[in-house]
Amino acid sequence: MLYWTRARRWTRAATKTYSLGKVIPALLAAMTQGLLFHLRPSYETLIIVGTFLGVYSLLWVLEFLYNLFFVAPAAIYESDQATITKLRAEIARFAGRSPAEQYYFDILRRAIDKRGDDAVRALRHLRSHKTIAFKVSQGRPVATTMIPDRMSNEWAYGMLSALASDGVLKYNQNPLSDGHEETYEIAQGMISVIDGAIHPQSCGRPVP
Repeated sequence: MLYWTRARRWTRAATKTYSLGKVIPALLAAMTQGLLFHLRPSYETLIIVGTFLGVYSLLWVLEFLYNLFFVAPAAIYESDQATITKLRAEIARFAGRSPAEQYYFDILRRAIDKRGDDAVRALRHLRSHKTIAFKVSQGRPVATTMIPDRMSNEWAYGMLSALASDGVLKYNQNPLSDGHEETYEIAQGMISVIDGAIHPQSCGRPVP
């Protein structure tokens, strides 16, 4: 879009068709015409109305030109700078990641924002131990492998189930004679993202 097209559109939107600042001077000019000229009522009315409309139109044109040549350039420049800043932030956010990596990173970030630091602890544990398994009998989960520190069976099972529903983990279910076994592991495509986003020394949130 050409600059002057943008400038005219911005100016047209910014210049008010009706405003008190233009009405008062036009009204005063019309009243002055009525006091100075004493003509037949019909002519006097036409002169007053014509003066009012003429002064009002002149003030609108002057305001339009002032906005077009003095206000619009700064406003358009600020708008463009804001757009550039936003785009640079988006580029920095995506820099170094492929579209696929960004897709998985967004899944991970949303899950951790929703689940909190215990989700990070569970993911770090899975990176070290590969899988976590539970035997579920009568609705009660019992871990058959090591689970993250400071987590109960129920809490760890609930957290891993939630991360699986978020798309961060995958799980397999195998039937048993007295229930079933659920095994959780990091979903395909998430490992490199987790390694790049969750550092052992970090406070628990993914690096943007």
